[in-house]
Formats: sequence, C-alpha cells, structure tokens
Amino acid sequence: MSFSEAQIWEFIESTRPKKRYEVVKHVEALQALVSRMSQDEIVYFTEAFEEIVQNARTYPLFLAFNLMCQGHCTDDVLDDAISSLIFRGKQSFEVVVRSPDSLAELDDLEICEEASLFLDELWEELYTGTLIPTAVPEGPYIRNSPSSQAEEEAIWKTLPQMYPKLYAKYGAPATPLR
Repeated sequence: MSFSEAQIWEFIESTRPKKRYEVVKHVEALQALVSRMSQDEIVYFTEAFEEIVQNARTYPLFLAFNLMCQGHCTDDVLDDAISSLIFRGKQSFEVVVRSPDSLAELDDLEICEEASLFLDELWEELYTGTLIPTAVPEGPYIRNSPSSQAEEEAIWKTLPQMYPKLYAKYGAPATPLR
C-alpha cells in the first residue's frame, strides 16, 4: 500500500481549519490525523508528502523564495517554504510551482518550520534513533541548478526580468544567492 499524491491533497484539504486560517493549526490537525494511522501508513504518508516537496525543489522556485526571504533561503528554509505552500492547498501550490513569480500574489503565505518538521516528529515517534529509508529518488538537492558560478551570476543579473512581481514587492536580496 502507498498513498497517491491525490490522497495527500485530500488529507491537506480535510484538515484545513474552517475559521481563521493558521498554518500551525493546520499542521497540528494533519499531524493528529496521520498519527492515528498504522506504522506502515505513516511511512507511506511521509514518503508521499516528501516526494511532493522534493519534486518542487527546483531552482526557479528556490530563486522565488530567495527573493521573498531577502536572500536568506537556505535548504531548510526552502523545505519550510515548500511545505508551507503545500498547506495552502493544491491549487495555490500548482500555480506557484508553474509560475514562481506568482508567489508575490500570496500576501498571507506564512512560512513556518512546523510545516516541514511535523514529518520528522512523526518519524521520531515511530523510530526513535533509527534511520528510515524513504522512497524519494536520489538526485540533485535543488533540481535545475546552474552548473557554474558564471551561469548563476548571469541568472542573478536577470532576476528583475525573471521575477518582476517578486522583485517589485521585495527588492533585491541583501545577500548572494547561496
């Protein structure tokens, strides 16, 4: 048994707070739901959720979040940001993944580490101190990354054209890309 991506989105939607939205409350509701699953189901859920995160770890999305975070988008922050975006729902997620500059239109996106850490907490509950293999394929940590410093610098110079909405909203990052 495993969970499909569609099932993960159903879990996300079914645990969405009905009143005032807070990502932390949403994370807590999803974690409560998943923690009632069998051990195997928790493993399958976390693998499927993590696969969505890993598939979204592209260089264009990294650049968008880096602009939003004023140049402070580390690998951990990127995971938090993508996971927080997942909690916004499938429609918002797919729009931003397809067009990262549309991130500028999500005024209330709250990036919080709880959105990605809840998976770690679920794993810890099941397997304290044990390394658990996942089904996530190995590969580049951020897909589509530039292959050279020169290529990255060239991209840096085109950020205002690549991400006009984000650049207008947040300005130039205060620090280099990485």
